[in-house]
Amino acid sequence: MITRTTEKLFREAIFLSKWSGSTAFRWDSENHRIRLSTTPWSKFYSNFNFVLILAFEIFLIYRLIESIAIPTAGRPLSEIVTLCYFICIYAIPTTLYHCTTKHSTDIPLFVNGFLEYFENFKESYMIPSQYRKKNGCETVLRIFFNTAYLITLQNVIVFAIAPHRFFMLTSLIWDSKDAIPFIMKVVFLAVHLQIWMSAWSHALLYTTVIYSYIYPTLWILKELNRRTRNPGTFDVLRSQVGFSNTYRGIQILQNMFNYCFQHEYFSYQKILVSAVAVFGFYGAVRIHGSRAVLMTMIGVMFSLHLSVMFRQLGKFYDISTEILNSWKGSSSKKILKSCRPLRVQISDYYCVQKTTILVLMGVIINAAITLLLSS
Repeated sequence: MITRTTEKLFREAIFLSKWSGSTAFRWDSENHRIRLSTTPWSKFYSNFNFVLILAFEIFLIYRLIESIAIPTAGRPLSEIVTLCYFICIYAIPTTLYHCTTKHSTDIPLFVNGFLEYFENFKESYMIPSQYRKKNGCETVLRIFFNTAYLITLQNVIVFAIAPHRFFMLTSLIWDSKDAIPFIMKVVFLAVHLQIWMSAWSHALLYTTVIYSYIYPTLWILKELNRRTRNPGTFDVLRSQVGFSNTYRGIQILQNMFNYCFQHEYFSYQKILVSAVAVFGFYGAVRIHGSRAVLMTMIGVMFSLHLSVMFRQLGKFYDISTEILNSWKGSSSKKILKSCRPLRVQISDYYCVQKTTILVLMGVIINAAITLLLSS
């Protein structure tokens, strides 16, 4: 269920997205729900933030074209790969903005729906001794939040030491660190900090929403299995009425989950996050200095994110199929026919299975090795 730690992380993610302007979502502390702010200021701030990140993305693409098309630039392959790495990094918040804009009303409905569903399930079926039991996503989410803060701090230090680097906005005007006035350093640092915090807050918000839904839902599905041992719920959950009502409720949530994320989130994030992981592992080996540490941290973090998320998503089909098989012969055939196995869709082409992450990790490792050997 949604523990106090998870709710705290929810508030923290929405707080960051509010002050960075990445989304117009707000946390209602009184009702413990998420809501969409429709004030003109929140819309303007969110759109301004998107334009700022898009402009920085265009700047990075310009630097990449310059490095490839102009021989006098004289940049080695390692710096070109670093630019590709940054382009993929900052393409993530732009695609998230598209998802947020298209589903600006659907995402709050989905989040509030599963929050209310989990609360009702807790009151109706959970044994009181299980109320404070952690669902497993708290540790993973805290790792992501702490890593985001550490990487942002390191970016600030890198900017303070070498603000004239070719992937910093200051390099458009000044070629030397000593030539940059102190006031302009502060101004450009504020711009970069806005970009960094906006990108991280947007990614952390989506990660928090998805993980907070996945882990409690899988736990509920395991409790619905008639063969489960040492259940954390009352036996009434495993009656025909309890099973039918609970499973159909999860079906509705899963359909809404797919509607919100299968096209605008998973289809883009799978490609971009994999590319960032590949470039991150390349930088860990070929790049020297503080940038290598940064790329290593992001490469490991993004690989961990893909591994955990797709491994958990792949369990939906397997666990739901096992549940339905356990109810054969013990429930009405009409009820079982209406309860289909749950699937997490990626676009319109395929659904996540337990082997998806193995294939994805194989692609990332092969691409990273190929890139290293080619340089």
